[in-house]
Amino acid sequence: MNNFNYFFTPVGPEYKKKFARNVGIAVLILFVFYGIMHLIGDISKPEETKMINDTLFTIPSAQEFLNMDCENLNHFYPEFPSEDVADAWITRMHECINEQEKVNDKHKVIELFKNTPEVKAFHMQYENARTSLRDDHISYFSGSEDGYLVRMNLFFDENNVMKNMDFHCYYQKVHQFELPQEDLVSKIEKYDCKEFAELENENYVQK
Repeated sequence: MNNFNYFFTPVGPEYKKKFARNVGIAVLILFVFYGIMHLIGDISKPEETKMINDTLFTIPSAQEFLNMDCENLNHFYPEFPSEDVADAWITRMHECINEQEKVNDKHKVIELFKNTPEVKAFHMQYENARTSLRDDHISYFSGSEDGYLVRMNLFFDENNVMKNMDFHCYYQKVHQFELPQEDLVSKIEKYDCKEFAELENENYVQK
């Protein structure tokens, strides 16, 4: 009988206060724990991600877009996290388009003069010839600075009309001879810079 009354004994005020305090502490601990876990999740999560064609992409920052290689800029992002990021993407995209147009223009200029008799003769004489385009001329060259180096320059105006040409032969960085523009095709075939350099080297060794 005493045991039965024990369970139904009225709870005193002190016990109620203690119980309420313990419940409050437990709720506070749970709240703090949840906050910490939420913070950890935010730190480990990428800054901004989007699902594009069922693929998760991390959208770079504005500075990352401005420094990005053009070949890596070809992703289309339907949304941007901020106006600054969107402006950076647009700015870099325009830069890449302009760079590609310059490359295309270079190819067009080189193609424009590739069938010029002097250019064809140069490539026939020096099969490993390379090409370099500048603002007002194209350089065709072969060899290296350590041995023989032959260079022919074709100059053109703002309308891509040829103005003049020059031809220079070097041996170990020393200028050997220059060919005049008149009848340059036959002179390119007659005066081989490589043979001239090799002959100069033989004469130097014999001395």
